[in-house]
Amino acid sequence: MAIPFCSNVLPGSCAQRRQQINQWCAELGIEPGRKILLELSDTFCYCLCFVGIPSCDSIESNYCQRDSASVRQGCSNADLPVGAKLQLAIDGQDCYCLCPGTIATNAMTITLADGALLPISELSTSRHRILAAGLDLDFTSHDVALVSEAEHGRLHNAVYIRYGNGEALAELVLSGDCSVLVHRDGGREMIAARRLQLVDSLVDRDGAEVMIATLDSGTFDGPLWDVATRMDPPDENLSGHLILTGGIVTGDLATSIFSTAARSRNSSADPAVGSKHWLEVNGPARVTHPIEVQSGQFKSGALYEIRIPDNASP
Repeated sequence: MAIPFCSNVLPGSCAQRRQQINQWCAELGIEPGRKILLELSDTFCYCLCFVGIPSCDSIESNYCQRDSASVRQGCSNADLPVGAKLQLAIDGQDCYCLCPGTIATNAMTITLADGALLPISELSTSRHRILAAGLDLDFTSHDVALVSEAEHGRLHNAVYIRYGNGEALAELVLSGDCSVLVHRDGGREMIAARRLQLVDSLVDRDGAEVMIATLDSGTFDGPLWDVATRMDPPDENLSGHLILTGGIVTGDLATSIFSTAARSRNSSADPAVGSKHWLEVNGPARVTHPIEVQSGQFKSGALYEIRIPDNASP
C-alpha cells in the first residue's frame, strides 16, 4: 500500500509543520524535494523537504499576488525576510510564495515619469509610468509592473527613518529587508534598511546626500505596499529597479527579492538598527512614544522592553 501525502490526510498539515520539517530534513540529511516520513493521526504519511517544492503560482495562476495579504501575514508570523519562501498548500499540494517586501504606506509618494509626486495609494500599473534607474542614477521613464496593497497588519521588522537637509524633515517606514541606496566610504551602495547607521546618508534623485536625523526599529501597524518595475532578476547595475520613494532612492520589490548586490551588507558587521550593539555605536536615538505616520502607527521596540529592577528576586 502506497504511503499517502500528509496534506491529503489532513489538508495543510505539511505547511503547518514547515519549520519542524525543515529542521528534521537538515538533521537527517534529506535532500530538498525528497520525502520525509511522519506519523499523523495514527497514519504514516509523507511531506516533502521544503526547498524544491513548486511555486503556488504554478499551481494556481497569480495566486501569490491575489492572496498577498495572507502571504504577508504568514511571513510576518514566521519572521521570514523579504524573498524567503513561505510554504503553503493549495488543494492539498504543498507549494511556496515569496515573502513580499514593504516599501511604504498610502501617505508616501512615488515620483512619476514627469517628476510629479503621487501618493502610492493612487499608483496604477495601467495609468502611470514612474522614474527608475540603476546604480548610475540615470533616471528614465518605466512601466509599473506591480503595485500590491495589503490590508492593515503589523510589520514586526519595521525601520523608522526621519530624514532631510532642512528644517522640515520627512518620515518613512520601511521593512528591514527593503534595500536603500546610501553614501558610504566615498561611494554609493545598496544596503538593507535594518543595517542603516546614523552616519549614513541617503541619496536623492540627483545623487546628493540626504542626512538621517532619527533611526529606530519596531512595529508598524498600517497599510503596506509593494512596487516593482519588472519582476525579473536585476542586472549588476540594478538597471530600472531603483525608484524614488519619499524622494529618496530605494530598491523595488524585485531588488529586495533577487539582487545579491542589494543584500551585500545583510551579513556584514553592521549592527541591526535598535540592537544593543547599534545603540552603543550610534547612541540612544530611539523614538520614545508611538508615532502616527503614513496612515499607521510606528512603535519603537524600546517601548516593548520590560526593565527588571535591580533589587528583583531571581
